[in-house]
Parts: sequence; structure tokens; C-alpha cells
Amino acid sequence: MVTYSRSFYIAWFGLFTIVSMVLNGLHAALTAPRAWSKLPAAELAPVAPTWFAVAAVGVSLVPPVGLAAATHALVKPDPTTSSGRGTGARTTAWSIAAAALAFSTVMVTDLTRMLLDVPVGLAVLIPLIVDVSIVGAVLRLEIRRAGHAAEAHLDEHGELTEDVQESAPETSGELIEDSPENVPESVRESPKVRPEVRSRRAGFATEIEVLAQRVSDETTITIPSRTIEAVLRRTAQGDTRGKISSQLKGVSPTTVGRIVAAARGFDGEKEGELVAA
Repeated sequence: MVTYSRSFYIAWFGLFTIVSMVLNGLHAALTAPRAWSKLPAAELAPVAPTWFAVAAVGVSLVPPVGLAAATHALVKPDPTTSSGRGTGARTTAWSIAAAALAFSTVMVTDLTRMLLDVPVGLAVLIPLIVDVSIVGAVLRLEIRRAGHAAEAHLDEHGELTEDVQESAPETSGELIEDSPENVPESVRESPKVRPEVRSRRAGFATEIEVLAQRVSDETTITIPSRTIEAVLRRTAQGDTRGKISSQLKGVSPTTVGRIVAAARGFDGEKEGELVAA
């Protein structure tokens, strides 16, 4: 199955937002002379001044920017907002999104008719494709964020879930010896598990550089991959979250937990391959 990283959907969102802005701006520039001719000032200056065209283009950019911002606010609301204020915020965001979509649709439809000379029913498809793509990209980003959070055992606020917090050891970097008492019963009973797999239960079966890059590319954690790699190396050495946080500037214990949980989720795929082999 083919999967796409967050960068694909970010590029998708950015591309269609820019396309919407360009189309709205082009329509404003082309129709500015006609709009100017209807003003009383046109009797003194028949040609639309430059400032008028620039102002028209600036106003036309408000809808696509507003649609992008409102869509993001709807898909990813602030979890700390109270219920009453949250309802008001959603209503406001929906109103902005609806108004922006309507305005942009009319402008780009008119532009499409001017440039391509097609019927209205066909011209209206262009703004729908462009603006719905903006909504779709943001929605897909949020779906990926929620999916990665679930795989990494994180709640909706990015915190480790209770089951992980209760089962996670204070230090997890020390290698487990291959003595029977240190190997889980389910592992001892399975003759297909290689010794190197058992010895890495508390460490990482995958190379740390690979895990760090995957955490950086495929989760919502935004710190540099080099910092993520440093967190994982200190974890493999047995350092606690608090100690790692104190050693790395700008990395909280919660963030350390998120990084380690996500890495272990990816690392589990590698261990599965070793077990299957």
C-alpha cells in the first residue's frame, strides 16, 4: 500500500492556496478597469490608476487566505477552549469559510468564463476543484495526525495514554540479557525469535538515524531530526525523560515521551520483520 508523508499534503495545501490566490488576483486585475469606469472619478481619469488595480488585487486575496485559515480552525480546534466559546468559534469559522468559498467561486467562475469561453455550469467546476482541494488537504493532514497519535499511544492533546505511562519503565536503554528470567514468557516460548531481537527489547531494533527521520517526517513532532536522534540515543543509554529534557534545550519531558513512543511504534514494525524471519 502506498502512503504519503505529511510533506505531500502540506505541498498540496500550499499549491492550491497559491493557485486560488493567483486566480482571484488575476480576475481582480482584469476587471479593475471595468470597475473603475463605473466610478464618478472615471470622468476625470478614464484610465484606472495603478493604486486602484493593486487595491483590487489585495481585496481579492482575502477569500483564499480566509478559507485556508478557517478550514484549519475547523479541522483542528483549540482543545483548551470552553464548550460555549468553542461553539461560537466554530460558528464564526464556518461563516468565514462559507463566505470565502462563495466569493472565490464567483470570482474564479467569472475568470474561467472570460478566459475559456465555457458555460457557467462547466466554469464553476474550476473554483470548486481549487477550493475544495484546500479543504481536503487540511482534512487529510488532520486525519494523518490523529492516526499517528493513535499508533504512538498519544491522546488528543499529545500526551502519552495512561496504559503506556503505567507500563513504561523509568529507564529503557539498558540491554536485557538473554537469561530466561529476563526474557518475557511469550518470547521464551517462541522458538522463532532470534537472540538479537530479545536483547533489543528495551532498546531499538532499527537504526536510530532511520527512526529519527521517520518520526520527523511522519508525525506532527516539529523539532529537528538531529534533536530527535539525540533524544533516542539518550533513551537507548538509559536516561530518563526528565534527564533528557534537562540536557536538550527546548525539549520538554512530554515531547521526549512522544518521540520515544512514536519511535517504538516504528521500531515495532522492524521487530515484527525479524520475528517473521
